[in-house]
Amino acid sequence: MSDFTEYIEKTCSQENFENIKNKIEKNNNWFPRYSGYLMEYISCFYFMYLKDKYTERALSGKIYFTETESKGVKKLKLLEKIFSVKNEYSNDKKYKVISLLGIKIKLKIDSKKNFEEYPKKSYSQFGEDIIIKNLLMLLKNSKLISDINYIDIGCNHPIKGSNTYSLYIDGIRGILIDANPFACKNCHKIRNEDIIINSIITTDNTTEKKMSFYIFSETSGLNTYSESSRDEVLKLFPGFKKTMKEIEIKTVSINKIVKENFIDKKKYPIFIDLDVEGVEMDILKSWDFSLSKPIVWCIETAGIMTCCSLAKKNQEIITYMLNNGYVIYADTYANTIFIEKNAYNKLTREKDNNV
Repeated sequence: MSDFTEYIEKTCSQENFENIKNKIEKNNNWFPRYSGYLMEYISCFYFMYLKDKYTERALSGKIYFTETESKGVKKLKLLEKIFSVKNEYSNDKKYKVISLLGIKIKLKIDSKKNFEEYPKKSYSQFGEDIIIKNLLMLLKNSKLISDINYIDIGCNHPIKGSNTYSLYIDGIRGILIDANPFACKNCHKIRNEDIIINSIITTDNTTEKKMSFYIFSETSGLNTYSESSRDEVLKLFPGFKKTMKEIEIKTVSINKIVKENFIDKKKYPIFIDLDVEGVEMDILKSWDFSLSKPIVWCIETAGIMTCCSLAKKNQEIITYMLNNGYVIYADTYANTIFIEKNAYNKLTREKDNNV
């Protein structure tokens, strides 16, 4: 929960706040990805109003906000579902005015650009799912694969920041793995046609046991079972020291999952998404490439990024994948997308002056 939201709960009318919250939850099925953002959105406006940060605007009873990105249109649609909205025109410009707890939020709509013509279709953190889907369809159209499936290791949220949700809504199914029981509960609700496994992926292929898992918040993507990653998170975000919980979660070998869900059924995993907060290299080293060699991987190859700093790239992961017969297809800094080298060579045509 953000500072803004906590401030609302402590200082605003609880009745009004609960009313907004209930409306958002009730309408969550329209735009589930944006409902969380909307709470931040509303809280931010109300926070500014209460603190009188922008005195002139607050005294006038209006707070102005200009949406300049396509995501703003989707947020606006959700606001329209929940609150009374009316159009206003001023100086030949169109505005949407939303009444919220006595405050008028005035959203300026840029008429020069029709955002509906260019909708953002990515659910990933940095658009990785668009790249991945394009590559998988290219492989399928080229008949290098006959079907598409996935294993999402460290899936966290079923929609927000997911590199596989775009595939899911296209009818593709796979396996979601996460050590966070709260994340798995959400996955069961929204992606119940996927196989969902609440376990820590261990590098031990022989013994299953229980290990400590550190939860900073139920929805955090930084939750980890790595002690070094835990310490780094607490150093970067000391506020988590108050909320961190340690729970015990069972372990399972990734090779066991692959064997039981693919090899024994005479299938092979096609796409692997790997994001496990600092232990990607350990899992890669435990992967039995003689058992299965997925064609496409998306691996987190950069550490924790904050609003004002980047972590260094993990060159060890990149080198390991290159040495195991993969080439880099794309990189978003946070994540690197790899394709199996033989498949890449078959996809890549020689220069043709007629093309």
